[in-house]
Amino acid sequence: WRSKNDSSTSSPGLATPFKSLQIGEEGGGAGLLPIIASEHIVPGELLGGRALREWRRAVVHGTDVIVSRQRSDDNPPAATRRANLQAYALLRHPHIVTLLAATTHGEVITEVCDYDLLPAPGPSSGSAKEERRRSISLLRMLAYARDIAQALAWAHSMHVIHRDVKPSHWLVVGNRAKLGGWMFAEVQRGDMHPKPDDHFHGTPLYMGKPMVGFGLAMWEVIHNDFAFSGFDDLLAFREAVTDRMERPLLSDDTMPVAVNRLIARCWAQSPAQRPTMLEVVASLTRIITALELLAGTTSVQ
Repeated sequence: WRSKNDSSTSSPGLATPFKSLQIGEEGGGAGLLPIIASEHIVPGELLGGRALREWRRAVVHGTDVIVSRQRSDDNPPAATRRANLQAYALLRHPHIVTLLAATTHGEVITEVCDYDLLPAPGPSSGSAKEERRRSISLLRMLAYARDIAQALAWAHSMHVIHRDVKPSHWLVVGNRAKLGGWMFAEVQRGDMHPKPDDHFHGTPLYMGKPMVGFGLAMWEVIHNDFAFSGFDDLLAFREAVTDRMERPLLSDDTMPVAVNRLIARCWAQSPAQRPTMLEVVASLTRIITALELLAGTTSVQ
């Protein structure tokens, strides 16, 4: 990821030199996505990064872009990646990150996206956690959640399930949030239920039922905390979340009752009790409006 004029270091787990990558699907392009030679990419400012992901500003053919790289040990087969990328390239919505080009290179996934994006304020710790808590209001976080719900509602109407709606895929442009990370999304035939577990690829906490994953992500974004940070073993995690239906604490002392009720509906044990994404959008709009009236603030819409 470093150029001659860039002294910053890459995030751990992303050791592949940026110059060795080419934007496009391995073995001949991704169909609808353009091929961009690596020498045409001028890497710039490091915007942020976590253990397996980082974001940079870059310039391609004179155009400002954001380049995101993520390492995944659970990439789907090449044919699936190609189909997912082609589906992602067709997604155009105000709250969906516009994919300009992409590649999968071994375990590293690279996406070239529209420019004015920043990683959304996901869970953090220490002083960063307190600073974020002070700087971003509950109203703003609920507005971000509504933006993401609008993106998912539209995707569902197109029979596309995201399945990896974790907070690190919530990106911010101005006062709006956009949803990225569509590499593991799938076009569904018939009903909107994901394939069996042995077909899953993505982040275990968020890749199952769409509404449950969104509810968990919304809880993390609003509370600025990790929902299940105590699990190191995947089997134990699956048993707790899937079999015993364990969920993070919902306290009416720290969060409005209406917010907690909505999150609880999203991760309800019975699918019949879970709302649709359109219902989530409507509920969040009502909650935001009520909180604005109580606080006497201007609209975040």
